[in-house]
Amino acid sequence: MSNYILDAQSILLRLILGLFIGILIGIDRDDSWQQRATLTRSRFTFIKPGKPTVGLGGVRTYVILALFGTVLGLLYLSDPRMLPLIIIGFLGVVIYISIAYFLNYFDRHTLGLTTELGMLLLLALTYALGANLLDYKIILGVAVAASLISNLKVEFRKLIGSFTQKEILESIEFVALSVIILPWLPNVTVTLHQVLSVVSLDAGRFNNLVLINPFQAWLVVVFVSGLNFVGYFLAKTLRSSSSILVTAFLGGLVSSTSVTNFLAEKSLSSKSSGSSKLLVSAVLLANMTSFIRIPLIAFALNFSLFKAIAPTLIIMTIASIIIAYSLKRSAIIKESPLTIFTSPLALKPALTFGILFLLVSISSNLGIMLFGSNGFAATAILASLSGLDAVTIVTARAVPNTVAPLVGESILIAAVIVNLLLKIGVIQIYAERRFKGHASFWLGVIALIGIILLGIQYLI
Repeated sequence: MSNYILDAQSILLRLILGLFIGILIGIDRDDSWQQRATLTRSRFTFIKPGKPTVGLGGVRTYVILALFGTVLGLLYLSDPRMLPLIIIGFLGVVIYISIAYFLNYFDRHTLGLTTELGMLLLLALTYALGANLLDYKIILGVAVAASLISNLKVEFRKLIGSFTQKEILESIEFVALSVIILPWLPNVTVTLHQVLSVVSLDAGRFNNLVLINPFQAWLVVVFVSGLNFVGYFLAKTLRSSSSILVTAFLGGLVSSTSVTNFLAEKSLSSKSSGSSKLLVSAVLLANMTSFIRIPLIAFALNFSLFKAIAPTLIIMTIASIIIAYSLKRSAIIKESPLTIFTSPLALKPALTFGILFLLVSISSNLGIMLFGSNGFAATAILASLSGLDAVTIVTARAVPNTVAPLVGESILIAAVIVNLLLKIGVIQIYAERRFKGHASFWLGVIALIGIILLGIQYLI
C-alpha cells in the first residue's frame, strides 16, 4: 500500500490540471484533421470514402486521454498493487494509436508521427501528474512546449527550410561533440614546465608560462560559437524579408570583418551615390556589433569590467546608429539582403577560433612575464587585428588579478579602435572610390570618439 494520502481536493486538482493539459496539447487537432485531404478511395471496406476516419481524434479525444492518464496515475498513487491494471490501460492506448497509424500508412502512405507521439506524451505527462512523479510546474512546462511545437508546425518547417542539410548536420555534430567531449576534458592548468618535463627539459624563467586549460578553452569555444550562432540563426531566418541593414547587423554578430570585406567588394558594383551610402550604413551597423558583443562577453566573465567599459561602448553604439540612420535616409534605394556565412557551429570555424584564442592567451601571458602589464596590453591590442572575442575573453580573465581594472578597460577600448582602423585598411584595398571615402571617414569618426572617451577616462 502507498503511504500517500489522497483527499478529494487533491484528486480534483489533478483532474482539472489533466483536463487543462489535454485541451492545451489537443487544441489544434480539430483544425489539423479538417484541413487534410479527404479520401476518394479506401482499401478498407469499413472506411467510408471522403471521411478522414483514420484520424486519431480531435480535442475531445485528447481531453479523454488526459483524464484517463491522470486516473491511471491516481490509481498507482493510491495503491501500487494496481500496476498490472495500469499496464493494461497503457497497452490499450498504444494499440489504439498503432492501429490508427497502420491505417494512415496503408491508406494514405503517411509516415508522420507527430500526432501519435503527441498522444503518447500526453498520456505520460498526465500519468506523471496523477502519480505525483514530477512537479506539476515541470509537467505544465513540457505541455506548453509541446503545444507550441504542434501549433507552430508550419513556422517550424519554414525555419528548418532556411538551413541546408549540411548546416544542420554540422551544427548537430558540433553540439554532440561538445556535449560528449566537454565533461571529459580535465579542468587543470597546463604550464610550459609540465610539458617540457616529459622530455626532461627546463624552460628557465618561462617554466610557469600557462599554455592551456583544456576544459576552460573548449568551454570558451562553445560559448563564442553559440553567440555567433545567435546572429547566424537570426540572419538566416530573417534573410528573405529583411533589408540589407538588418542582415548586415545580424551578420556582424557572426563576423564584422567578413561583412566589411563583403560590402567593400559589393561596392564595386554599386551604380549610384545612394547605393554607396546604403552600403556604408550597413558597414557601420555591422561594426557596431563589436560594441555590443564585448560588453556581453565581459558581463558573462567579469561584471566589474563590464561596468567599466559599458558607458564608452554605449556612446559609440549610439553614434554609429545616428550616423547610419542619417546615411540611410539620404540613400533612397533598396538592396537585397546579404548571404555571406557558413554555420559558426561547424567544426572548422570553431576549431579555428579555439586555436586563435590559445595563441592570444599564450602570447598575452608571455607579454606579462617579459614586460608586465604593458606587455599584456601590447600583445592583446596587436591580437585585436585578428578579432576581438579572444582579446575580450583573455582580458576579462586577467582583470583584476593580473592587470589593473583601468588597464583592462583601456585595452578593450584600444582594441576596438585598432580593429576599426583595420577595417578602414580593408576598405581602402577592396572598395569602390565613393564607398571608400564615406566608409573610411565615418569609421574614423567612430574611432576618434573612442579615442576621446579613452582620454577622458585617464583625465578623470
